[in-house]
Amino acid sequence: MQKQITQKGASMPQTFDPLEKWEVNTGKDKFSLNGKQAQLIKNAAISGQRGLIFFDGFAISLAHIVSMTRLVSTKDLEKRNKTIAKMDKIKTTFNK
Repeated sequence: MQKQITQKGASMPQTFDPLEKWEVNTGKDKFSLNGKQAQLIKNAAISGQRGLIFFDGFAISLAHIVSMTRLVSTKDLEKRNKTIAKMDKIKTTFNK
């Protein structure tokens, strides 16, 4: 009988932002993915698929995935873009 898994905190998102950065750990290797690629892995895992998922230049075995971690979130990207906009505004003010 399988052990019931409980979870604390936020779960994996329903949809992934394509600009987010994710890391997949297979125990042996780590792969960097964008949000669209992470969504493909999640969908394959949820639907019970087995085998490999092929990307440009590499493939990931679903059976060997140990964890998926979001490295850069949509909030991080928004924050970075706001900071860059502020810096550009300051730079423009000083260059007048």
